[in-house]
Amino acid sequence: MRSYLRSGMALAVGAGLMLAQALIPAESAELSSGKTLKYNPKFPPPAPLYSDLMSAIQNQVVWKEGRIQMNGRLRALFFPEYNDPKHSYAYNTATGARLAHQVKKADGAVVNTQFYSGQKLKRPFWMMHPADTEKYELEDGDYYLEFFLEGKPF
Repeated sequence: MRSYLRSGMALAVGAGLMLAQALIPAESAELSSGKTLKYNPKFPPPAPLYSDLMSAIQNQVVWKEGRIQMNGRLRALFFPEYNDPKHSYAYNTATGARLAHQVKKADGAVVNTQFYSGQKLKRPFWMMHPADTEKYELEDGDYYLEFFLEGKPF
């Protein structure tokens, strides 16, 4: 089984599950609402907490059936400060900045896109709540998982 070293998180499914860094792809228009996010150069780039990500994947993979569903809340660090006056969560699919992840095949084909609502906790923490969940089938092969803030991978 191959693993892909890229910048997001890479997900390889076959004999097992492997996470690694992923290459930064071009921005994805459907993942952006057009909002402008201001990143603070004093902070590291945004990132999900690895332990939450591993727990979410481990608890939702049905190996014998080749299915995966990521429906757990994830904590993340260092999201750009953003406020949506129309919603209690700054990051949301209705009126706020967009927060999502995509599971992609090794060739870049998108298998699934999941959106999140992002709730600010105490700095530097944010809570990512799944806005939609759906189980999807994975064929044997290599996959990677990328997270996006307003269409830009993190």
